[in-house]
Amino acid sequence: MNKSLLLFAAFAVIAYLPFLRDDYLARRTDLQAKFTNEVYLKQSILREARWPQWNSLINQGVPISEEPLSDYLNPLMGVAAFFPDPEAGVKTVFIICLALSGLSMYLLAREAGISKQFSLIIGLTYEAAGYTAGQIQSGHAEKILSYPLLPLFLLALWRSLKRGGKWPGAAGILWGLILYSGEVYNLWYAGIALAVAGVYALVFNRKRVAGIIAAGVWAAAASAAKLLPYFQSASYLQKVLDPFSGSQNAVSFIYHLFLPLSGLFKAAGWWNHIPGNFGWWEKAGFIGPVWITGLILSVVYRKKIQLAEKWWWIGIGTALVLLAMPGWTPNPYRYLISAIPQLSGMHVPSRIFGMLSIPILLLGGKGIQTAGKKYSKALTVLLMINLAGVLGFQYFAQIKKPFSKIEPEYDTLINQIGPGGSLWQDANINQVNNILAAQKDIRIFNSNYGYSIKDSPATKYWKNEADPEYIPDYALVPADAALLPGIETEWNKDLGKARLYKLKGSTPLSSTGKAKIKPDEITVSTNATLEGKLTVYQSYYPGWSVYRDGERQKLIPGRFLETKLLPGKHKYIFRFFSVKFTAGLMISWMFIYWWSVKYKLYKP
Repeated sequence: MNKSLLLFAAFAVIAYLPFLRDDYLARRTDLQAKFTNEVYLKQSILREARWPQWNSLINQGVPISEEPLSDYLNPLMGVAAFFPDPEAGVKTVFIICLALSGLSMYLLAREAGISKQFSLIIGLTYEAAGYTAGQIQSGHAEKILSYPLLPLFLLALWRSLKRGGKWPGAAGILWGLILYSGEVYNLWYAGIALAVAGVYALVFNRKRVAGIIAAGVWAAAASAAKLLPYFQSASYLQKVLDPFSGSQNAVSFIYHLFLPLSGLFKAAGWWNHIPGNFGWWEKAGFIGPVWITGLILSVVYRKKIQLAEKWWWIGIGTALVLLAMPGWTPNPYRYLISAIPQLSGMHVPSRIFGMLSIPILLLGGKGIQTAGKKYSKALTVLLMINLAGVLGFQYFAQIKKPFSKIEPEYDTLINQIGPGGSLWQDANINQVNNILAAQKDIRIFNSNYGYSIKDSPATKYWKNEADPEYIPDYALVPADAALLPGIETEWNKDLGKARLYKLKGSTPLSSTGKAKIKPDEITVSTNATLEGKLTVYQSYYPGWSVYRDGERQKLIPGRFLETKLLPGKHKYIFRFFSVKFTAGLMISWMFIYWWSVKYKLYKP
């Protein structure tokens, strides 16, 4: 296995070399908000020796401990945060994840009885699929982090059916790690696989039903730190409940999946000549030939591999995923989401291909394996041609479509604003360096790549509904855009593609007092002459409390942290502490600790 891991690691470095050499990883991608969290985490630990639960630098504050898409609890991203260069840390983590994804797919293929030769090629194909290149280009770190966990989860689930023992716990822990990576979409499909495995056990091997139930219990326990707060956060966090219907349709699905060298077609520029809506480009260069050939051979040799008895549940899982495509009218998930709105954040059918590629490769590889030595050379060539097509898409994604750059003026802008300032930006047009902003404690109101509390002034800013109660210090808007309604400017600076406005009436972190901010704590010193209302410009969220001179006070319901202001000198301390997150973290830790000791993976 060590030699195989070295092979997958070397392949990851070679396949993603242009990405490693690119200096603009974090520019104009979803990684911007991720980096803000990473930098904030590092600064909180180094400055205050505290693990924060609340990030005050994004959109008037968000509970990073409870944000479903946050990779806050993924150990690898925690390590990346402490690299001197955050981008170098993330690149290192990505390469590690890609190497492990190839190895995990290889191990799953071997478990399915596929030969070492074919398993190696299947692992390399999974590692370099167009899905991974697309997610890196989009800045979807959570999908790269969870990518190696998917085959390992299915491997543990498979062994739970066959052996029981430690494997139900392993499957549950891996399910939890997918959630801790922030990948709620593949978590949803992993849950489908768990349910299908339960049905399989109920029909064919009832002795293993208890093992699958145990895996489900373990999954809930291991992921409790994010699972417990989820239903609460769904009522507050913008975008969590918004169902992303996706951009795929049935035609584009067939094109992406079955055209052997679609990645090369796109790199050559032929893509534009194909009619229709072909949706997210990251799914080009997939593994249609392998699946077609493998399925044909599986049917031909169905008695030899006992297809109906051992592989039907993989086919059912694949069919369920296919039904999630929005191009199909009878979409069962739409009815499920309408009944349980909290599940809608997990419904992203246009991004299913990472999960879908696993059963495709397994079915295809198993069918190819059964063909025997007679066709082994020809089938190996087919697999290698398909791998070349996948790498062709890597060429398109990394060389033909490099990361966008940020103009030097934008970094100068961050330096001009200075610590404690706040900036509104239209991230679709102008992207500032969030790493630099977070390092300087500048709050960013981001129009796209970050969460906000629903109905907060930050959210109103996104919708061009300026809230008179709060105005940022600066606004960065497109050069040809109208100024946000109701706001007058003192000056503006032309940055070429954008205009920077310094806004009249901008307020400090709090009104009527001097504020000092620390992780999960804001202290305001006041010396008022009249009784009134003290407002701290951070979003209200369950878990906040306020103390005046050491005595707990009531928070006034609203969008901000507000409490009664008394005359004279007083000190108000606002603190954030999530009981559900903390309780869930303790539950997860106790279950994982007990499992590790029971199966002698850890000796206390």
